[in-house]
Amino acid sequence: EFFAKKLLRCSEESDEGHSNTVVGEDVAAMRQFLQNCGDVLGSISTQLVASANARKLRELTRRIAGLPSDLASSLAASSSREYVHEGPLLKPFSRGSHHRYFFLFSDMLLYCIGADPQRGEGLRFKEKLQLDSGVVVSSLEDDSARQRLHGFQVVTSRA
Repeated sequence: EFFAKKLLRCSEESDEGHSNTVVGEDVAAMRQFLQNCGDVLGSISTQLVASANARKLRELTRRIAGLPSDLASSLAASSSREYVHEGPLLKPFSRGSHHRYFFLFSDMLLYCIGADPQRGEGLRFKEKLQLDSGVVVSSLEDDSARQRLHGFQVVTSRA
């Protein structure tokens, strides 16, 4: 694409002051070629992103122990689900809090427990939360001590 743009620029510069229609047709053809190159590169880029996403989803099915078989097969086969992010979070309980490892997808949030959840090692499936109208993500209201900088909570409709 870079070379086509450079060739087009040189052709346009050499065409200035000439009324040769063949050169003008060549420039138009080069513009069309450049447009086609951009379309092909965009398509390749989309396919590469989709392929990397599918590979990541297959990797997660091997990495997380105890995934229900229906969830594992839907992770490996889904073409619409996108992997967004993963990492450790602090999950509060009535008597304290525990580190858990979370996986955020375009349509759900998985959370795991494990031997070393802060590093994402030895993970076992714990729960799946569908991200739909029954799930609300909001900032923490009771954070006066600023102990949880950038804190948020995920609230589901079930108790």
